[in-house]
Amino acid sequence: MSHNLFDDTFVITGLNPHKKRFARVDRLVGRSTLFEMDLILDINSEIYQVRQDDEIALMLAHTPYSDGKLDPKEYQHDMSSTLMDQYEYVTYGKVFKIESAPSAGATVGGSKESKVAIMISFGGLLMKLSGDQKHVARISIDSPIYCFIRKTKTSRTT
Repeated sequence: MSHNLFDDTFVITGLNPHKKRFARVDRLVGRSTLFEMDLILDINSEIYQVRQDDEIALMLAHTPYSDGKLDPKEYQHDMSSTLMDQYEYVTYGKVFKIESAPSAGATVGGSKESKVAIMISFGGLLMKLSGDQKHVARISIDSPIYCFIRKTKTSRTT
């Protein structure tokens, strides 16, 4: 089984839409390019800056290891082969809520596609990933999760 639970590229369409509430936290709003998922994500802006119109690759996984082996739940001195080496910003958290609602849209194979919103807490930094349930079907409530991010395109400043 693959370690990858979700993997897509997001275009950042908004930054701090309801004003900046904390000095070291930015709230990103984005839309994915492949699966058409919506993202709201808090990041530590003191250590990782993202601007509006940047594109980020975002992957969710249960383990930091590229071979998919399970996280040992304790510090490992030698973590030489991890997914963290391929990303710029990594957080660890827990899925605390999953909301689902039937879509008013199209039917696939005779059944309606269902929409889902997955909420994850990374030590107080929150994430909401919304869209078609089939793209996040392997994510479950109370599961530990790693979020890996890297920029794929940086917006130009004016």
